[in-house]
Formats: sequence, C-alpha cells, structure tokens
Amino acid sequence: MQLFLSYAHADRRQVDRLVDLLRSGGHDPWFDHELMPGQDWQSELHEAISACDAFVYVMTPKAIASEWCQWEYQQAVKLGKPIVPIMLQQTELPESLSRYQYADLTNGITASAVARLMGGLTDIAITIPQSDIPDAPQSPSGAPPQALSRQPTRFAPLVLVAAVIVLAAAIIVMALILNGDDPQTVSPTDTPSLAASTYLSHGNDAYRIGDFVLAIEHYSNAIAVNPNLKEAYHNLGLAYEAEGRRVEAIEAYSDAIALDDEYASAHYNRGVSYERDEDYTAAITDYTQAIATFDDRTDPANLDLLALLGRSSASRKAADAGDLADYEDALRDASDVISRNPSFARAFAIRGDAYYAQAAYEQALDDYETHATLTANDEAVTAEAHVLTRIPQLQRSLMTPTP
Repeated sequence: MQLFLSYAHADRRQVDRLVDLLRSGGHDPWFDHELMPGQDWQSELHEAISACDAFVYVMTPKAIASEWCQWEYQQAVKLGKPIVPIMLQQTELPESLSRYQYADLTNGITASAVARLMGGLTDIAITIPQSDIPDAPQSPSGAPPQALSRQPTRFAPLVLVAAVIVLAAAIIVMALILNGDDPQTVSPTDTPSLAASTYLSHGNDAYRIGDFVLAIEHYSNAIAVNPNLKEAYHNLGLAYEAEGRRVEAIEAYSDAIALDDEYASAHYNRGVSYERDEDYTAAITDYTQAIATFDDRTDPANLDLLALLGRSSASRKAADAGDLADYEDALRDASDVISRNPSFARAFAIRGDAYYAQAAYEQALDDYETHATLTANDEAVTAEAHVLTRIPQLQRSLMTPTP
C-alpha cells in the first residue's frame, strides 16, 4: 500500500523509525522524496497525495501546529483519501478527527505496536466527509519537511570523497565519546571537522523550517570544508534570496555556475533573482541557459517549463521598459509552455500579461479567464491577484460599444 506520511520536521527521528517498520511490512511510505528548493512544493505534494492509497497523519504537538501538515491533511480530505491518524506524542486532536479512533504509539514505536497498526490499518482508516473539510492556510509559511536539495549522483568521485570525510568525522565523534564528551552537544558551527555533506544537510534542515539565517551559516560551513560543493553555493543563494539579500544570492549562484556552467537550477534561480532586480537582459540570458542545459534525468521536474515561463515574463517586462522591440518573444515562450502543458495555469497568466501590455485585450481576457478556471479547479494553485482584478475590468470595457 502506498502511504503518504504527513509529519513535522522536528519529529523526523521518530518518523524514520516508523517508516522503517512500515517498509518492512511491505508498505511504500512517501515521506522522504526530495523536493527542490525553488520548486512548486504545493503542486508536488498535491500530486503525491493524489497518488497515495492512504494518508497517514503522524500527530504530535508540532505536527498539529504545522501549517504544512494542516494543508496536506486538508488536501487529503478534499481528495477523499482514507486517513490513518497516528498519535505519536500526546496532543489535542483536530476537531475533524476528534470522534474517530486513532493508532496510539505514544508508548513507543515498537515492532509489535506497528505490527498491530498494519494488521488493523483498514479498520483505523477513515474517510472524512466533505462537509468536515478542515481549515488550513492556502499558502503555508516556511518549507515542508520533504523540501531537500537534490544532489545528482553521477559524480562518483565526490561521493567517495564524502564517504572518506564522513568516516573521519565518525572517528572524531568516537574520540569525543571516549573522552566523556557528548557529541550531540557539539554544534556544526563549533565542529569544523564535520563533513561538508553534513553541513549541507543541516542547511537543508534549517531552510526547510524557514530559518534562513541558520541555513546560510550551515551552507557557508559546507563551502569552507569543501569549496567545490556546487550544491552548497546554490542553496546558499536560495537562502540569501529568501532573506532579501539579492546581491549575495546572485554571487552565490554565480559561484555555483563557475563550478558547473551547465548547472540548470543555478542558472534558473539566478535568472529569478535578476528578474526581481529588474535586470531583464541578464535574466533572459540565464533562463535561456537553464533551458539549454536542462536534463530531465537529474534536474527538478518541469524546470525547463519554469525557465521558459521565466524568460517569457522577463521578455514582457523588457519590452515594457523599451529594452525589446516587441512582445513576440514573451508570447512565443508562454505559448510553447501552454502547448506542452495546457493545464499550467501560470502560463496563461503570463501570456495574458503580454497580450494586455500590447492592448490585445480580447486575447488577454481569454487567457486570464482560463487561468482563473484552472486555479479554481486546483486547490494547490493560487490565482494571480492582478488577473482576478483585470478580468471584470476587461469584461466591462469589451462590452462597452465603441462610439
């Protein structure tokens, strides 16, 4: 049975134990699949929840308070998924679950307890009526626990070096234990001997919970240990951008690209930063490079489409500013995305903006209305506010007879 696990990042260690036992029982829990910083997390999670056979809600005080867990639970109920509530730590139940039974693992995640859970999984699973859909933030803050930076596995020498460094770190930790020190009290900042991959992991953990200052510290430590770790520079750029430190974000992305000029994610995210900084020519160049170097075997899904949309958006803004002669590039790229994925709501908004900018109001209205329809039918996607504002304005103006 394919299971989607919704949990709080702070409970990851206990959840790891639960997952191991579920897998040993023949289940397929979806909980540690990598989400790329900068991806459309809600769309990715919505797709995973849609594909699962049952939704496992791992309840703890932090999970109940987590905006991402609330949102995931809401999506599962809306999709009519069987809900398997598991009480991992004593906490107050959501109102929609208060009258149902749950699996109680508060006394420990033991093999026998999980065996009883798996044996009665279908008895515990419940379907929440649509009338009891729980409330949840539509744009959860921070990042979901599953949001990790994907590190390509094709660089075997780097993996070997990382393994050697990890072994050295393990020897140092063992020495600390023998000397009576508690290795858990040694912070990454105070332990320069930690492997770069460990710092990178700590940075991802901090990024995922929205602590971008701490993420910057860990990514910087990873770079100090291994100046050739391109993922650390890339993720450092993401953390800087999240903190509003755009100049430093662009520098970090540039460092990643200096190590690998075909690093599509770094080109794409530097393009985003350039576009936000209103350097549209540089943004278009980076989006173009991301499209050219995209590899569907290793890069995040739909990165090529996102780069096409980015280039379309930057081209439209460049035309607005007089840096491009017309809006043809913007229209071409957005139309390309729509032809490849007609349900990509954002593409219609961006193409509509290009039509609107050149006073092609009928075409703009058609695209804006399609965008509104697609977002209304998909809870994981939010409609663009300016689109919803322009639709009634255009409808009124197009209905007014020309004198």
